[in-house]
Amino acid sequence: MVTWFPAGYFRRHVLPLLGIGLPLLALSIWLYADQASFARRAIVTTGTVQEVLRGAPIYRDDGQTSVRINGRVRYTANNVEIVSVVPLGSCGGGLAATCVSSKAGDTIKVAYDPTDVGRAKVVPWSGLPMWPVPHVLIWATALISLVCLVAAGINVGAVRPIRPLNARRHDGRSHHSDSPDDRKA
Repeated sequence: MVTWFPAGYFRRHVLPLLGIGLPLLALSIWLYADQASFARRAIVTTGTVQEVLRGAPIYRDDGQTSVRINGRVRYTANNVEIVSVVPLGSCGGGLAATCVSSKAGDTIKVAYDPTDVGRAKVVPWSGLPMWPVPHVLIWATALISLVCLVAAGINVGAVRPIRPLNARRHDGRSHHSDSPDDRKA
């Protein structure tokens, strides 16, 4: 009997790649579905910035720094006053002290999830899209999963190239022949 893969090849070279690629692909699909469903069911309201919170500086390899800017925002959701920390943006290139567009007392548009009123984000000037651009984390997990799945496919194809189902020689012999040539194939 002919084995399709050398002993242990599939377990060593293909299964680990599939074990990484498939869960990461499922994770990226789930994260994007969550992001898109938030954009579809979100309710837009007006909020007031109570306080601007600056994060610690993030130093990049090129020497530039950036600062994450959050705001404590008060808005009304389901007739209840909510105060939530909402990302307002980030500032980079050494302009961290002067680039904040919102300050305490400003009124901004906030989109919140009616099932989880504490989950909110600032609405961009163009509005909430039905199919938002995926977050960087979603791009990264999808890219890693695709690389792993392509590598698994290459590993499978390199050992046993894809060939048609009826790849036997058709030189006039019977398909049920017991010749040594047919046993080797």
